Amino acid sequence: MTKDIVKETLAYTVEEFAAYTGYGRTTIDEAIARGELKPSYATYGKGVIELEEGKRWIKSLPNDRDKAKR
Repeated sequence: MTKDIVKETLAYTVEEFAAYTGYGRTTIDEAIARGELKPSYATYGKGVIELEEGKRWIKSLPNDRDKAKR
């Protein structure tokens, strides 16, 4: 099975961000719902994850697997 590679850009749709990071769409949606990951909205209400926001969120994740929330 091959994985689509998303090039680094300034902002990603939720689907692109999930593919770029390797996290599932559900994980990304749950982080947004909890307010941990904040999308930006331009037109028509479609949220995008800005590159710096995505990096901030990933850096905020626990380093210890036992401390990770499930």
